[in-house]
Amino acid sequence: LQDAELADIAAELRSDVSLSYELLRHANSPLLGVQRPVEAIDQAVMLLGRDAIYRWLCARLLAALPGRASARALQEIALARALLFERLAGAVGAPAPTLYTLGLLSLLDVMVPMPMAEALAPLNLPQELRSALVERRGPWAPLVSMAADLERGDLATAGLHAQRYGGLDAVLVANEAAWQAAGQAASELWARG
Repeated sequence: LQDAELADIAAELRSDVSLSYELLRHANSPLLGVQRPVEAIDQAVMLLGRDAIYRWLCARLLAALPGRASARALQEIALARALLFERLAGAVGAPAPTLYTLGLLSLLDVMVPMPMAEALAPLNLPQELRSALVERRGPWAPLVSMAADLERGDLATAGLHAQRYGGLDAVLVANEAAWQAAGQAASELWARG
């Protein structure tokens, strides 16, 4: 089933010239450190795997949003949140791809700009995700609050949330790694900008 899914994903990507180009560019980037050049979409999809392709497509979607001069900064913050939440998935007891999506979409209302409920309307998101993003309720809402606290430099409040995720020190280490990865990914995503 996994190979069939990857074959379907590759077929969809091959039908879009722009996405195919960007995927090959990503697969051959120094960030991935592949030994031999990736020459085909199928090869790139197999190399990256379904979860990495999903993350890459989410980041491409975010990069494609129209916006103001501050859009790239907001997109990098959202990407850093996505990578942080993904790193904390084990402590949260939730699927890493779902928490990645939570982080990536957590600033969507600011980026588009429109109310979060309206921005999310076209997406078929699970209720827990919608609740965390729209109402700031549910088991994942504290992640969004903690990320905002970290971004403001409010370590005291962030530390209260961080107790759920292994403590402030563990969260700060994950946050630093997430920001480094987001910076590298952003430089690749917007290199032509």
